[in-house]
Amino acid sequence: MNQERRKLIDELFLSAVELPPDQRSAFLSASCPDGQIAEEVASLLRFDAGGESPLERVVQEAAVSLIASEQLVGARLGPYRIAEEIGKGGMGAVYLAFRDDDAFEKRVAIKVVKRGMDSESVLDRFRHERRILANLNHPNISHLIDAGTTPDGRPYFVMEYVAGQPVVAYAKGSTLDVNATLDLFRKICDAVSYAHRNLVVHRDLKAGNILVTADGEPKLLDFGIAKLLDPQNRSEQTAPASRMLTLNCASPEQIRGEPVTTSSDIYSLGVLLFELLAGQPPWEFNGVGFTAAAEIVCSAPPPKPSSFRPLSGDLDNIVLMALRKDPARRYRSVDEFSEDIRRFQAGLPVIARDDSFAYRSAKFLRRHRLPAILCALAVAGLVIGIVDANIQRRHAEARLAQMLGMANQTLLDLQTQIEHQPGATETRLRIVQSTLAYLANLAKEAGNNQDVRTTLGVAYLRTGDVQGRPNIPNVGDSDGALDSYAKAEKLLAPDDHIHLAALLLHRGEVLCAFGRIPECLNALRQSLAHASKSDSKEAMITMADTYHRIAFTLTGSHPEEALANSRHEMEIYVKLVEREPANAQVLDGLASSYSTTGGALERRGRMEESLALYRKGLAIRERLVAERPNDVALRRNLMISYGRVGDALRNRLMPVPDLPAALASFRKAQAIGEALAAADPKNSLARMDLVQIWSRVGAALNDPAQARESLAMLDSARQTLVSLEQGKTISNYQRRAMSMIDEFRGQRLAALGEFPAAVAAIRAAIDEIRTALVKDPSDGAAKTQLYYSLDALGPTLALSGHRDEAIRAAEQSVSEAARGAVDGPDPVYLSIFAPRAAVSAGDTYAALARRDHGSIQRAADWRSAAAQYSHALELWQDLATRKEPIKAPFEVKECSKKLAEATQRAAARGDN
Repeated sequence: MNQERRKLIDELFLSAVELPPDQRSAFLSASCPDGQIAEEVASLLRFDAGGESPLERVVQEAAVSLIASEQLVGARLGPYRIAEEIGKGGMGAVYLAFRDDDAFEKRVAIKVVKRGMDSESVLDRFRHERRILANLNHPNISHLIDAGTTPDGRPYFVMEYVAGQPVVAYAKGSTLDVNATLDLFRKICDAVSYAHRNLVVHRDLKAGNILVTADGEPKLLDFGIAKLLDPQNRSEQTAPASRMLTLNCASPEQIRGEPVTTSSDIYSLGVLLFELLAGQPPWEFNGVGFTAAAEIVCSAPPPKPSSFRPLSGDLDNIVLMALRKDPARRYRSVDEFSEDIRRFQAGLPVIARDDSFAYRSAKFLRRHRLPAILCALAVAGLVIGIVDANIQRRHAEARLAQMLGMANQTLLDLQTQIEHQPGATETRLRIVQSTLAYLANLAKEAGNNQDVRTTLGVAYLRTGDVQGRPNIPNVGDSDGALDSYAKAEKLLAPDDHIHLAALLLHRGEVLCAFGRIPECLNALRQSLAHASKSDSKEAMITMADTYHRIAFTLTGSHPEEALANSRHEMEIYVKLVEREPANAQVLDGLASSYSTTGGALERRGRMEESLALYRKGLAIRERLVAERPNDVALRRNLMISYGRVGDALRNRLMPVPDLPAALASFRKAQAIGEALAAADPKNSLARMDLVQIWSRVGAALNDPAQARESLAMLDSARQTLVSLEQGKTISNYQRRAMSMIDEFRGQRLAALGEFPAAVAAIRAAIDEIRTALVKDPSDGAAKTQLYYSLDALGPTLALSGHRDEAIRAAEQSVSEAARGAVDGPDPVYLSIFAPRAAVSAGDTYAALARRDHGSIQRAADWRSAAAQYSHALELWQDLATRKEPIKAPFEVKECSKKLAEATQRAAARGDN
């Protein structure tokens, strides 16, 4: 007998031995490829049950005697003393043991492969379970402590011992009310979700595998048939593996032998919740054979839990959504399932709704056409079971569909579930690296089948997002992202407006980060054209997000157009919030629209209006994060809102800038950003966020006594940014960040008296931002940063004793600011830098005056300073009377103080 055949027999026996005896015959008929294998397995089952011939019974008795002679109770395995057997199954036994060596005393459970069952397939499965447990560390999952081998070479592993009751028995015995039952169930969901985030599907969730301790904490046990969600782990796709199940808890796709994903665990959780609420399972097989029982699970509609116990509200709908036959129509993730329960408990609307006949009929018709199945599953993000037993195609097409299912399962199912979880970027990178190889082959084989090409295109779109889409966790490969988007565009149909709108939006975001603004805006406007052809919620969100990106891109150059686009964005999200007032995605989108509108108003000096909008967005996001503290995207957006509020509070166009409040807001952003980066070290976006946060905190620490602390923060930001730029194309966004960091570093170094280093830092800031402006002359944010850096150079050179250079730098600052006020990318806003440059020139002469030793030169410098301050006041007064007035009472007040001092010093013939 060859090895593969032997392994198949072992697997089938291990599956069958777990079934009730009256179901085994039907199971073998359905699962065995030929009669010989069926007889081999049946023989093993008879032997295991003690039902063989007299000769066979002799063999069995000898085996029992051998096992008894090797009894482990009372023996030691390493530092552990075996106390008693507490359970056994087809392949192993579990013992209660104590560690009682000199290290410490501890009660543990030890699982050992049974003698005679140590075939290669059993050992593989045993090692597989041990490997899975080694990677899981969650308070509601029984964790692995140790591992080893018995004296005769059989593997064992040591687990946390759980003293508790099966969860259903616990719930009944404790007489839990519905709310307490749901709280307990949500803890179980959290453990299963954790396993899913670690790419593990349990596949055997049932009451017996979940114990509850005396203090009410559930513990998830037995990962013996769990599956690693690894695209390269092809052995997990076999039919025998899919048959290792507990029939009344298994999903229809498990019973049919189809590929298993996280959705199967969601189904099993639905069965468990049904039993917890109703007091009995949804299925009663009453001694029917395996085939009949399987037909019940796969075809019969489940009853409502309220049929057995009075229940209020949407609990029926929640349970029945988890129990839907079609995996794509269940909850998209365990977290979504748990969240719907939380919403029910809070009296909020839930996702789950009653099935409609029309919807089920439409799905039934589409299920019988392969292209429609592929498209529907791709959009749903849960591409499973593409190789349907009812679809007979050529071998090559079946292989293509199987590979496509695997690629999309990883990208669309797992990516959707883990992208909002902390620390997921490295896992997402591994998924992308594994999947790209599949996609390259699939693209060659897709031919002219547009439905297959569409699914491939969506997969490439998702791949590009993970590679480098800004503002979501990514691995920092922007060039790779653009390449994946280009491949997606070639595969998508010209009338696939939903996917093309998303693709063009994401491409525009990447191009914007590169500073390729004309290409960016072209892509974004094409996205709007596609999104406008649909009135679906998905299209509306894409359209709103595109308006957001256009507004963000144009804020620095065309704020009026930016303001118009941000208001379009706000209008869409207001409509969506009216439809779904509790939807976190649309509420967060509304907060984003407040942010972009506030940014456009800020460019017009309307700071109080801007700050009010930032605070409205902040309030929404604080509430969302309080409800969903583990959602990475929401936490990051809250961090951005704190940064926006801080920027506004310290803006010198505010009537009274509030630097302490600004710093406090930045510190809140810092706490979030540092936590996100620590949880996900491979996330380039999180590290870039740290650059921005640290530079803001460093800038806000502007008291001379805080110069060292500020400089340390700015140096950390700079080092992180340098590490991000290594080997990558540097974007204008990064150049602006580097310029700002170096500008503030120069000011802090000057405050510490380190003048040569200060001058070098500010000149580096100017060089960096001029490079950005060569790349994109219309970059209003870069132009703003240039003026800030030029303003800093003159006074710093003066303090360092470089008189002529300082005066030339001041004159250059005044000259460039005057030009920007006329022909810059946003002349209205950039006009504020003309008076600021004059103030900087005044500061330059004042610094020179304080260094000059001759009274005549000091007096002349103070007169020059007074002239510059006087000119600045005239410019501020002019700005306040324009058609689009910009008023700066704080800056006018500060300038007036400086003018008074300079005038007094000059009149006193330069005395200091």
